[in-house]
Amino acid sequence: MKYILWAVLILTVLMCGCGNNNKDTEPEGNWSEAIYLKLPGRPMVYLEGEGPCQVSYKDNTVFEGLKTGDVLKVKWTLIQESYPAQMTCTDVVFVRSGGEEEIEKVRDTIDKLADLGWMIETGEE
Repeated sequence: MKYILWAVLILTVLMCGCGNNNKDTEPEGNWSEAIYLKLPGRPMVYLEGEGPCQVSYKDNTVFEGLKTGDVLKVKWTLIQESYPAQMTCTDVVFVRSGGEEEIEKVRDTIDKLADLGWMIETGEE
């Protein structure tokens, strides 16, 4: 009887560890509105409450033709703490063209990044 109880206990523990490992499900993530910061090389966005984030995305062609200040929706799964932060995105959606108002929202960040050698293209001289 003791062996049967142990066998049931072991099987129960093993069965609890078995879950749905279906890799075809959509990855979880957080959607945030972001202001695009045009930078030679890797794309960067500004997230309210997070600051500037370099974006890692499967298809960087989505950023072609964008300018600093354009507004995007980004679905991100991970933000690594650094400055600027490193962000892994699973989806990027263009919302609208930005202008001077969006650039002014991130002016201090652009200036801080410039002090560190990150040259954000703003279209200004």
